[in-house]
Amino acid sequence: MIGKVLGKNPSGEDLVKIKRSPNFRNGTFHNLSATQITLKEASFFKMLYNFLNKPQSATPPKALPSVKTDLRSLHSEKPVIVWFGHSSYLIKYKESNILVDPIFSGSASPVSAFANSFPGSDIYSPEDFREIDTMILTLNQWVESLSLSQVTENQEIKKQNLLA
Repeated sequence: MIGKVLGKNPSGEDLVKIKRSPNFRNGTFHNLSATQITLKEASFFKMLYNFLNKPQSATPPKALPSVKTDLRSLHSEKPVIVWFGHSSYLIKYKESNILVDPIFSGSASPVSAFANSFPGSDIYSPEDFREIDTMILTLNQWVESLSLSQVTENQEIKKQNLLA
């Protein structure tokens, strides 16, 4: 079980500094430039059509070649990064384990028909890890909560550090 989440709400001098920022208005920060979620010429229906009618070449014809590293015995004096597919990876340095955006469900979406991993890119599970010193979550809440339940069900975050 995760004991503490790093960070806290700003207060005192920090809060005063934040409120003075020209980018902080109506209780939130605003980007200096507009950030669009989709292109102006894109439409939901066009994206859905393209997704449902993607060419066969968009999916690998066979399992992706992969080598499963024994994460429990992995040791190096230099930093090592092990990529798990999608945006998930482990940074191993000496005896420290930093897990970033863990997704081990085979899908990065709450709808199982979307964003499925390709065979061969889903060879790891939470049971493959030793202790996790720090977990960093950068993705949306659905993936974060799924990642937490997947990893923390079988793992205790060693130093009880979670950056989200």
